[in-house]
Amino acid sequence: MQGILAFFVALLMAVQPALAQTTPDKKKPKPDAADLMVGVYEGYIQGGVNRQNTDNTQIVIRKAGPNRVQIQSSVPEVSRASIKVSAIDGTVSEFFEKEGSIHLDLRESPPKLGYTAEFGAFHGVRISDKLP
Repeated sequence: MQGILAFFVALLMAVQPALAQTTPDKKKPKPDAADLMVGVYEGYIQGGVNRQNTDNTQIVIRKAGPNRVQIQSSVPEVSRASIKVSAIDGTVSEFFEKEGSIHLDLRESPPKLGYTAEFGAFHGVRISDKLP
C-alpha cells in the first residue's frame, strides 16, 4: 500500500510542473486591414497628364492606426498622410477623395497593389513584409 501511495505522490510531483506550464496563451488580436497592407512594394508609376512613366518605384505602407495606412515614397505626389482601408474576401481596398483608390489583392503571390490618385497610377507587388 505504501508503495502505491509513494508511486502516486512521485507521479503527481513529476506531472505538476507540466500542468503549471499549460496556462492558456493570450490570444493575439486578429490583424485588421491596415496590418494586412504593411510592407514594401516595388513597381512602376503610369504617369498622369503632366508626368512621365517611372519604373522601379518603391513605396512603403505603414500602419497609421486601426484600419488606417500611411503611404511613403521618394516620389512626393505618391505619398499620403493617412488612408482608411477595409478588408473583404482576400483583398484590402478603399476609394477616397475624387478619383483615388487603393487595392491590395492578397490572393495573388506575391500580393499585388494598385494605387491611383492625381499623380497617375502605381502598379506593383509586395517585395517585403519588413519595414525599412
